[in-house]
Amino acid sequence: MRDSDRINDSTVNIQDQACLNIWRELVGNWRRRTELVEYCVLAVDQSLTEKRSIVEDEGQDAKAKRKAQAQIYEEQVKARISPFCVPS
Repeated sequence: MRDSDRINDSTVNIQDQACLNIWRELVGNWRRRTELVEYCVLAVDQSLTEKRSIVEDEGQDAKAKRKAQAQIYEEQVKARISPFCVPS
């Protein structure tokens, strides 16, 4: 039986309905996971951008620049060892 036949059939059996429900749940979970990962990547990118601006700012004192540079390095190390790292 083809998928189109099952979709057009008005007498959908319980197994097909269960399969459809599982598929919809999987797709929904994947969508939410993707949104969460994208949010986290944007948050880290924004944080790194702010820290880079501190490092590049000539008006900042040396201590603040070193601290920002250390935090940038820390984030880079975390990104390399993280299994969910998304290259920017």
